[in-house]
Amino acid sequence: MAPTVVPMTSSTATHVLEWSDADLTTLLTLRPDLRAPVPGTITALAARASTVRSSRLAVLGLTAPSLAVLEAVCALGSLTGATRVADLAEATGLEDRAFVGELLADLAARALVVPTEAAASAATTQWEVVPGVTDALGQFPAGLALTGSTTHPDPEAARQGLGAAAQRILDALLWGPPVGTFPVDTGSPTSTEVLTLTSGLNELLDAGLLRRSAAEQVVLPGALALVLRGGLTHRGLAAKPPLADAPVIAADVVEAEAARAALDSVRHVIELADLWGKDPAGALRSGAVGVREIRRASSALGTPEAETTFAVELAALGGDIAPLQDADGGLWAPTDAHLDEDVSAHWARLALAWWRSQRVFALIGTRSDDGALRSSLEPGLERGWAVRLRHRVLSAVAAWPALHAPRTADIAARLAWDTPASPPPDWAVDAVLREAHVLGVLGAGALTSPGLALLDPEVTAHSLASALTRQLPPAEEQMVVQAD
Repeated sequence: MAPTVVPMTSSTATHVLEWSDADLTTLLTLRPDLRAPVPGTITALAARASTVRSSRLAVLGLTAPSLAVLEAVCALGSLTGATRVADLAEATGLEDRAFVGELLADLAARALVVPTEAAASAATTQWEVVPGVTDALGQFPAGLALTGSTTHPDPEAARQGLGAAAQRILDALLWGPPVGTFPVDTGSPTSTEVLTLTSGLNELLDAGLLRRSAAEQVVLPGALALVLRGGLTHRGLAAKPPLADAPVIAADVVEAEAARAALDSVRHVIELADLWGKDPAGALRSGAVGVREIRRASSALGTPEAETTFAVELAALGGDIAPLQDADGGLWAPTDAHLDEDVSAHWARLALAWWRSQRVFALIGTRSDDGALRSSLEPGLERGWAVRLRHRVLSAVAAWPALHAPRTADIAARLAWDTPASPPPDWAVDAVLREAHVLGVLGAGALTSPGLALLDPEVTAHSLASALTRQLPPAEEQMVVQAD
């Protein structure tokens, strides 16, 4: 529900002073950065909420339609002044005005927009962004230049008379970024293509559709772009997260693939512990394990180096191996953590350790900013976003019906809809999916019962072990050995 804000200009954020305790609690829940350090007064809280830094953090967490509405409020407020619900619905292409109203209420609860003046109803309320939001959205919100909003008597008519080169340039700038860089004519010989583009640029300048913002830079004014877009700030905006078609995998295939992977992950950790129990792995000065030790383990386990590295990390996270010191220096050797566990309990401990770890295993084997090669078990591979990304990736897969195996690109598209201002990098999404397959959290691309159990906020090692046990085939107590 939107907070009961006091209509006022966006020159200050003092409207927060009038919020109820419930409104303030909602704000601090939606924008946790405002809680640390604890603001001394409500005025200090309001001032912090209107800073560019805090606004940018809030923007990074918005979904695609929420971000579009916020950008539309910013752009239309500067270019046309029309920011009612109906105006915003039309500009963003979100036809459901009630839905747009809900998005505005959420943005108001986050202290990102405020009403500009008292209005008879919510439908007639004009909205504007609070200080800090315009800068947080970047130089060109919705791909529109908010400066230099020169009008044109009939931009559509002017566009119809343009040549092919001018049309190409205008099309390239229309949906942003609205700025282009062109070399200044020095009189020296140039290629035919450059001459053609220069001719098109001059045609646009003469027609008044572009203006120079610097010696070698031109800009398409936002007001003109808005007219040429047909009044749209956004195009092709999806009101709901995308859910592309995905192949359906047979249940027995999913269970078999996942069970095999889960058992293999436990077996590899046990075999690694046995290997290093006989001959502990030497540690580097940093405490990491060098490439030579990884290759030795990879050869013994019969697994690729990348999979061996992941097994080493799992073993350390789960407590199956631990560092120790002897006369020759640091070593990695096994513990007795798994001695009294069955395979399901052991797997659950490893899976939970992975699920809750801040380490980004995909960084192993890459180089740091100073050119140093990152090694397995090396300190400093923790990232604050690692845990949340695993949760987001598995939650995205869970959005598809059971036994569906979405493609990686479709999973990434859904994640990008969730946070278009900060989509996770493809390599990080790929890494989470690979690790989930190795552990058996995914089977043949589909989410497994243990994977669903991990997504439970109340997940425990016992519930996770039970989920795997139900998926494993019954144990065989007899076998027949024939003469051949």
